Amino acid sequence: MRGTTGKPVVRDRSGDEPPFAPNWTSRLGASYLFGLGDLGSLTLAADWQYRGEAWLSVDNRAVLTQDAFSVFNALATWQSPSQTWRASAGLRNLTDEVYKTDAQEFSSVGNIQTPTTAIRAHGS
Repeated sequence: MRGTTGKPVVRDRSGDEPPFAPNWTSRLGASYLFGLGDLGSLTLAADWQYRGEAWLSVDNRAVLTQDAFSVFNALATWQSPSQTWRASAGLRNLTDEVYKTDAQEFSSVGNIQTPTTAIRAHGS
């Protein structure tokens, strides 16, 4: 990038954070298997995922960040007595949390800014 004088603009990025790299992420899950006798088994599982605040751009613009968030998921799996067949059904993002997965900033093109792409996943 060049300044108004035509010389390159130098910016010290030593304090910037890398994009898409939250300081903290965690995941906790649990499952329980229920024996159903001649009907096979049923496993119920749930998990919680946490992602800390993250920058969504290399230049650490405040408008291009994602705040910390949590997502809860659930899964049920039936397995046949012979363990030959298995069927699963699950739900993702049970609390309907909206969060950004990407962001774009086009200030060098007519100062156009499109800061968010939000995702809601249900049962995928």
